[in-house]
Amino acid sequence: MLRHRGRRFGRGLLAGPEDLDDDTKGGLTRIDRHGCFLPSWSRRGGGTTARSPRRPFGRANGTGWQRSSHGPGPGRASGNQYRGVMCGRFLSLTDLDDLVDHLRVDEVATDPLPPRYNVAPSMEIYATIDRDGSRRLGRLRWGFLPSWAKSRRGGRQPINARIETLATSRMFARSFAHRRCLVPSDGFYEWQEDPEGGPKQPYHLADPDGEPLVFAGIWTSWRDPEDEAADPVFSTAIVTTEARGAIADLHHRMPVLLPPTLWDDWAGATPEDAPHLLEAVAALGAPRLRATPIGTTVNDVRNDGPELLTPVSD
Repeated sequence: MLRHRGRRFGRGLLAGPEDLDDDTKGGLTRIDRHGCFLPSWSRRGGGTTARSPRRPFGRANGTGWQRSSHGPGPGRASGNQYRGVMCGRFLSLTDLDDLVDHLRVDEVATDPLPPRYNVAPSMEIYATIDRDGSRRLGRLRWGFLPSWAKSRRGGRQPINARIETLATSRMFARSFAHRRCLVPSDGFYEWQEDPEGGPKQPYHLADPDGEPLVFAGIWTSWRDPEDEAADPVFSTAIVTTEARGAIADLHHRMPVLLPPTLWDDWAGATPEDAPHLLEAVAALGAPRLRATPIGTTVNDVRNDGPELLTPVSD
């Protein structure tokens, strides 16, 4: 089901082919019964078609998820691709209806995601995009899959994008100019190095008043060059900057945390105005965050529950 300004309505078109990347085959976009975007050439049914100039985003179909190695220490998953990155794990707990109100969403194009205490790369996450004064909430796959990638699982799929090179990076510049998004979360995790070389200490960072945080994000679309009938994949990366305030004691990087006064600018600025966003982000002060040391259970992404937030002695 879709929702518009607090009202639910039937499935229909939210996006058109002109919003896919140039090397992604166009086609009318439908919404299936799960609230996921479907291109007109897809074999899957369940949606009605009509034309619209809006840009698509939605579920990364069939991507599944993998164990991240960001959480260091005993029980860590194999591989090093996420070690030391920021942000590499976060929480998504806020109810969908509450997110609609908090983010001032006009249209919803997704069924609710389950609450998660340990969101990891390649999972689907909530995100919003703005088009023509309308804010839409849907899903994106976390892990930036560029349109020129030869396969969905091959090559580099960064989960973070550095604000310092966002406007010049071959990987991210186009999305920064045209495809920015808001990524809500209920806090994130960071691991502090032990000066004596022991296991890293995980911390849960969250708003002191329990309000959702909003990460600055960018997104893109990809289509399998070997299978034109396959659904496109819509993915995102979280933008990071130099750490400020309490986070600097834990890590040298932090996600860009957008205050409500910057939501509209980040999500809706024109390509010509996008460079000014870099100045606005640079002018932000240290965020108000509560840092709580927690146990190492969070290191393994298979662990997902409120017990992950149990405080331990610092």
